[in-house]
Amino acid sequence: MQVLIYVTTLLMVFAILSYGKLESLKSFAILKGQSEVLRKETGRYFSHKSEWFYDETTFSKEENALSQESKNQPNKATRYINLSYLFKAPDEASEIFVKNLLKDLIDKLYEGKSFYEEIKQNRPAFVEELLERLKEEVKEQNRNPQKKIKTIQQIANLDLKDQELANAFYHMLKGSPPVDGSISQGYPSLLDYITLHGNGKIRVWLVPKELLSVIFGDEAIAAEVQNIRKELHKDLVQGKKQKEEVFLSFKEACERRIRYDLPIDKFNFEASCQAPKNN
Repeated sequence: MQVLIYVTTLLMVFAILSYGKLESLKSFAILKGQSEVLRKETGRYFSHKSEWFYDETTFSKEENALSQESKNQPNKATRYINLSYLFKAPDEASEIFVKNLLKDLIDKLYEGKSFYEEIKQNRPAFVEELLERLKEEVKEQNRNPQKKIKTIQQIANLDLKDQELANAFYHMLKGSPPVDGSISQGYPSLLDYITLHGNGKIRVWLVPKELLSVIFGDEAIAAEVQNIRKELHKDLVQGKKQKEEVFLSFKEACERRIRYDLPIDKFNFEASCQAPKNN
């Protein structure tokens, strides 16, 4: 009887140890899977930002030539929204232009995303609050010559003195690349659409499709402009049309489609062999 009790106890101990090892193995497998997903997500995020930085700081051969021609004119039209005009615009119209584009772009990029919907439920006008808070904090920093805002990174590090707005802004700047196996489609970083440089004009030839949708006020019209842009770019690269001819065609196609409330003189329609974004 004692032997039976001993054997039974021993079997129970082995069973418990085996179960513990099995659970440890399962936990390890789960942890390994989660780590792999996180690794992929992090890698994609930094890869995405590296591509953005490369696009921001490099040019095609033609763009380099244009840069040399205008080296004494550093303020040029860019494919981005010039955020500095929110803080120090040459006139009220320029500030309103930038503010309206930013508000509409933020809605376009993040509507339906959890962080966006959560704050909007309690603060419907939070985007306007965010832009106003950024404006106030930048002006405060610029009062000190040693802390003057010169980079987007400095803006990203501002103390907004409002945790909800700071959290929303963090999500916008970071973005969320889609991950394999995830039901979330992700969302882009606001960094892909803003700059502190340029003359305030937006170069429509290079604008990405999301911003095109905001500029033209309709996704179908934006897609139409994308197709026109793609074909004109092909004609220019293949030598079927001259640059001036492409410029005039593109300008005419865009001017009659841009939202009526956006001033035409805030846009640049210059064409080049540099491939348009998203085409």
